[in-house]
Amino acid sequence: MTAILILAIGIGANAAVFSIVNAILLKALPYADEERLVMVRDIGNHDAKTPMSFPQFVAWKNQKEIFESAGAYSLGSVDMTSPGEPQHFDILRASSDLLPVLGIVPQAGRGFTAEEELRSGPPAVLISDSFWRSRFNRDPSVVGGKLTLDGTLMGWASEDGARS
Repeated sequence: MTAILILAIGIGANAAVFSIVNAILLKALPYADEERLVMVRDIGNHDAKTPMSFPQFVAWKNQKEIFESAGAYSLGSVDMTSPGEPQHFDILRASSDLLPVLGIVPQAGRGFTAEEELRSGPPAVLISDSFWRSRFNRDPSVVGGKLTLDGTLMGWASEDGARS
């Protein structure tokens, strides 16, 4: 009986470790040409949590002999105050090239423009499918509308590039 219990624990532990290794190391990324993707980080002062500055990103992006294209992102959070009930969200800030680099095409509207990624550029937002579904019942007429995030009115870009 002890041998069977030890064998069962060993098989269970082996299966758990394999599941973790498979998910982290062996399973392909859900992006087109995933073998061509690399992540570049600035680890200045030995702090892996130090974000790369926008000028550093632009310098890397301009290394055309090294990279075909480059996209950047950072994590953050915002408070949405309109339309509807106020709500707090975790967000991902993205450069204009991030979606094309990952081979992602928005279901409605368009991705970001180079002008929109600049601090001085017009504010723009893309929403997730789950948010579109839960907040707007996947109503296509909201594409091109506006959201207020952290007190800034942000437009959704429509297919034709017009902003409402």
